[in-house]
Amino acid sequence: ATPGAGVQAVVDGEVVLVGTVAWLEASWAITVPDAVAQTVRDAEADGGTAVVVATDGRALGVVVVADTVKPEAADAVRRFVELGLHPVLLTGDNEGAARAVAAAVGIDEVHARATPASKLETVRR
Repeated sequence: ATPGAGVQAVVDGEVVLVGTVAWLEASWAITVPDAVAQTVRDAEADGGTAVVVATDGRALGVVVVADTVKPEAADAVRRFVELGLHPVLLTGDNEGAARAVAAAVGIDEVHARATPASKLETVRR
């Protein structure tokens, strides 16, 4: 696994990659077709997290996942604010997914695509 970028595995003797467009292109020299990259951008704009699946040197498709916000989450955030706290969403997810979740629960400050190191720095600040 490459944190924040992707994972690789050997499945039935074949290397299978699942990760970001940038990781596939930079680390594996896989050219991601424009249509696949556009699908990733569209999914992220809609609040999903999209990864590309590749094997044998080519992108096969896109898998999109999305967070499910628990019904009580917005109320919990509201209560934190009433206590004088300032909730922050700090996530490794893409900007679209992070903003969608933040909007659903009432959080204004969002830090997306955060790495473990940048998360630590943000918490320290």
